[in-house]
Amino acid sequence: MRIWCRVLVLCLVSFTGICSGSDTGSEGGALSFPDQLPDALPHQGVAIARENVDQLVQAAVVPSGPAAAFSPHGGLLATGSHDGAVDLWDLGDWQASRRVTVSGGAIWRVAFSPDGMLLASWGADGLELTEVATLRSTLSVAAGSSWVSAVAFSADGHVAFTGDGEGNIDSWDLETGSSVASVAAHAGPVMSLAVSPDGRLLYSGGGGGDSRILVWDIRTLEQIGSLAGHEVDVHDLAFSPTGGVLVSTGNLSVVRTWAVPDAEHPRTLEGHQGNVFDAGFSPDGSLLATGSDDGTVAVWDVERGVVLRELEHQGEGFAAAFSADGSVLATPGSDGTIVLWAVPDSTSVVPR
Repeated sequence: MRIWCRVLVLCLVSFTGICSGSDTGSEGGALSFPDQLPDALPHQGVAIARENVDQLVQAAVVPSGPAAAFSPHGGLLATGSHDGAVDLWDLGDWQASRRVTVSGGAIWRVAFSPDGMLLASWGADGLELTEVATLRSTLSVAAGSSWVSAVAFSADGHVAFTGDGEGNIDSWDLETGSSVASVAAHAGPVMSLAVSPDGRLLYSGGGGGDSRILVWDIRTLEQIGSLAGHEVDVHDLAFSPTGGVLVSTGNLSVVRTWAVPDAEHPRTLEGHQGNVFDAGFSPDGSLLATGSDDGTVAVWDVERGVVLRELEHQGEGFAAAFSADGSVLATPGSDGTIVLWAVPDSTSVVPR
């Protein structure tokens, strides 16, 4: 049983302190293009939708992994690597012109703040918040006796929430960099965090024997609810852009969608054959992409709850993220690459 699959795969590094700021501004890499594909990667091209999912191709491969996130307003793709570096890719020419080393170990996840001004990156060493414009560090949270396992921003971008391997949730004032509150949330590690689109609630998913999804008042960090349905780790939580659907992923091929706020009758999506890690919605909320250690990323029709396409990955599919305009799907994997999928378009392209 691979209860700790994602942590075990990535935790082959020592728990050391944050090493921030080195290599700031150094050059990154460049995309590689599979030989059998058309001669360009679409940019601001055809939005991925139900009717064209079958046309998706591997448009390019990013030499990084296993973390990726698009900026909320378009323009940037952030990728985190096994060596502790974060690259910022300009979607205008698909070149990684800026790199910052934020950790001595692997970066597990990256996420932009709602306004796109800050980038969070976290892994075995802890959490680093970086100002996107300057690559200046604004907050460092060392792993200490545990690891930072989950991060979420408040809807207004003023507060960051972190979960750790000991089951604690902490809130941080991003103006001052100081800790605001802390609560012992789960009996096992906090595997995932998500803020409701209206900014009022914080959801946390547990692991290590505590597989509950807990609901918190975001201002007070008082628990106000609990969702049951997972038997083991809740790897990820994500809200649809409209806020009406919460998706949870976990071990034993589990993907569930919850109609919030009631969340009384979750729907189980069946398709994966392995543990499911991260999930990402398309900008209009009609599609959901999930990565699994079965070697695939599944693209789902959210309304019908069926798989429209299984995208094969060379390694385990750790995550999935749609660009802000919905034209590119990024799928990081355990093989050290991030595949960019797109619908071929004869206009608005980036040559090889």
